Amino acid sequence: MFGCSSECKLQVLWTSGKSGEGVEALLPALIKNVPHPPGDPGADLHATVVDSWHNPYHGVISLVHIQSGTMQVGQQFIVDATRQQFKIAEVGIQTPAIMPLDVLRCGQVGYIAASVKSVAQLRPGDLLLDASSAAARTGKAGKRQQVKSMLYSSVYPIDAGEYDNLRKAIDRLTLNDPSVHAEAESSGALGQGYRCGFLGKLHMEVFYQRLSDEHETEVISTAPMVPIDAVMAKDTGKEDTIIRVYKPSELPSIVDVKCYMEPISRITVITPPEYIGELVEELKDRRGVQKEMKFLDASRVLLDYEVPWQEVVVDLYDRIKSISSGYASFDYEPLGYQAADVVRVDLLLNSDVVDALSFVCHRSVAETRGRAVAKRLKKEISRQQFEVIIQAAIGVRPIARETIKAFRKDVLIKSGKTVGGGDATRKKKLLQKQKKGKARMKMVGSVQLSQDAFMAVINNGK
Repeated sequence: MFGCSSECKLQVLWTSGKSGEGVEALLPALIKNVPHPPGDPGADLHATVVDSWHNPYHGVISLVHIQSGTMQVGQQFIVDATRQQFKIAEVGIQTPAIMPLDVLRCGQVGYIAASVKSVAQLRPGDLLLDASSAAARTGKAGKRQQVKSMLYSSVYPIDAGEYDNLRKAIDRLTLNDPSVHAEAESSGALGQGYRCGFLGKLHMEVFYQRLSDEHETEVISTAPMVPIDAVMAKDTGKEDTIIRVYKPSELPSIVDVKCYMEPISRITVITPPEYIGELVEELKDRRGVQKEMKFLDASRVLLDYEVPWQEVVVDLYDRIKSISSGYASFDYEPLGYQAADVVRVDLLLNSDVVDALSFVCHRSVAETRGRAVAKRLKKEISRQQFEVIIQAAIGVRPIARETIKAFRKDVLIKSGKTVGGGDATRKKKLLQKQKKGKARMKMVGSVQLSQDAFMAVINNGK
């Protein structure tokens, strides 16, 4: 069934998690057949930090993988990236409870407690060296491994007074998740917040959910955007200068640039043959270019496409799984940048641009997405005492408009009776007075936006 021959050294064990049959033979078979981790126990210490957290009784605890050498109580080590030196107070393994040991040996993954005051001093991926080794004495501070963000989104507190709580929550979450890059920014519509870089849409959603669940911080998140390179034109005096743009409001005008460059990715989909038609149509709609289609066997087909990264990170994985009923597998790899005709679509509420609702997309789908987002916003924004006009625009050219009618009080009825009787002049006077009041309210009124309104942009109005 699994393609294992009778001569295979590591045989398939007959086990059952339900009945427990054969489970007792599983661990001895792993010990016998799986080779031990490579490394020299007598060499200088080289250990990698896997994770760090704060324990109320032991202080900062770090989970480390010993690649060579040993770690023991009283030993001093240096963090290669910062050249900071610490002394080990306790070592051990997790079983899953903490079990102290005298020494951690080469190949083991265990915990250490040292004179570390902050989790930020020992980040995942940091290399630890013995303080007495030649590499520690003569080496220079290295660079910490930086994960390249593939998607950017801004986050703001719902209440401006909660900014400090948001800052503390992000600081705590980013300590144990170094793949999130957070940088303070401000918006005219939403106030102080952070621009965050993520590995993908799922990573972004999990991070925002942790803000809510673990730190009780309610936030408003903007539409995700991949980095866009703007190659400046000669007339601007910045010929051949490339500006990397991380948020829609920073995108230079088309008159100032020679071209825009967007990231491209290569995606591989393996699917049953019956779903090929729908998947090809979906990839075509996302500006995908087919490179290869190959039948691996009677039940599997490989699709190889080049697709703009912006189209991948939003919801392509969900769509592929939905179309194939979960049977298709999906993989991707970045390919670099290529020229693209992208535009910024601004969303206006009563003629005022809301930066947090703007998004960048390809010109061919700008009008379609602009109309879809405007319609969705009409459903999500509550009615006001004044009329709310929703517009989507590319530059100064509107491409969509929706209107939310104002609540209207019937001024011709008072205490259940008609005002003015049959006098049309008095009725017109009352209606004109109401109209002037609505105009003043519209001029000074503000529209309250919920997180659902911002999700309308993230989901392209769907």
